[in-house]
Amino acid sequence: ALRYVYERKSELLEGVCVPVCILFPPNSTQAHREMLGDKEVLTVHSVFRTLFVDVNTTMQHVGSHFNILLSDSSISGIICRKFCDSILKNRGEESLAQIERNIKSKKESTIIKRPYSITSIGILDKALTKIFSGGTVRNNKSMLLAYALALSEVEEQLNPQDSDSDDNREVEWERFSLNQKRIIEAQVVKHFVPCLEEIFFGLDGFNTLSNQFTTQIAKLRTERDSSRNPTQHTAALTQILEYKPIDDDKYHESAKNIYSEFEESLRASNKDNVVSFLQYAIVQRGILEAWSVVLDRCKDLGIAPIDATKAFIPILNHALRDDGELFKPHKKYMQYTVWEAINIKPTSNSKT
Repeated sequence: ALRYVYERKSELLEGVCVPVCILFPPNSTQAHREMLGDKEVLTVHSVFRTLFVDVNTTMQHVGSHFNILLSDSSISGIICRKFCDSILKNRGEESLAQIERNIKSKKESTIIKRPYSITSIGILDKALTKIFSGGTVRNNKSMLLAYALALSEVEEQLNPQDSDSDDNREVEWERFSLNQKRIIEAQVVKHFVPCLEEIFFGLDGFNTLSNQFTTQIAKLRTERDSSRNPTQHTAALTQILEYKPIDDDKYHESAKNIYSEFEESLRASNKDNVVSFLQYAIVQRGILEAWSVVLDRCKDLGIAPIDATKAFIPILNHALRDDGELFKPHKKYMQYTVWEAINIKPTSNSKT
């Protein structure tokens, strides 16, 4: 199909990237056969037949976070990818490790699982989709999306006046053309991602957690460098920073203990303070909802989204002062709104 389009209208494929994966059995070559002499060598066909059977008998569903990150059918997927890219580029692997992005379970993908995580791709996807999805031409959600992405500055590129292509359409959360996608990606990087970074790395509580995490990682690295058996600390660091699980064997028991101690240290540091409060999914969705209200009020005032976001952060910091006392579960007004039983399972603290 791509060749057909390329031969007839190649300009349509400009900027299109086609992923290619080449599988090669290195032990099925003539050189390897000659090296082994009389020993049997598996043929290319037998290797790939075995691979085909293994893949189809042991396959697992791609995790919910990966579905979000791989999606090209929603602006949410673009935002989540570009957000992770920006964090890695501007803040490094330690900050990226605090964004949960590899949870397989659909149910667990929309909450925070690790005590050192700032947010989750699933939380972002759910919150942003609720805020911006469902917008039709010229309704409030559509206008809010256009403002958040500053689409007015690229209106000509999105909908060229001299083109009658079907690709010319109003940009919606889950409806845009391939040509529009490239423009949207650039606007996400320029306008939307900086706002998310400001929220999740500028808010005092999140900043505290980020600093705690960095300190604990530095401590682990120091212990690794002075250890006679650094492989155990390396395995723990790899799980934390690269999401590579520690091998489930006796040799790595020490690495598992190091990882458990790392998690427990951060969990204990943030017990009952504003950081643990901010790690509730419902709280993060509420923060993003409140941010959208601020954007909605600013969109007709000529205020840039990033400036509106920077003004929002001090207000939120003020509301969360005294370790989030204003929103604690024991407050009666919170028990009848956020923490009531039909919305979230009450804790022992919320029953006092």
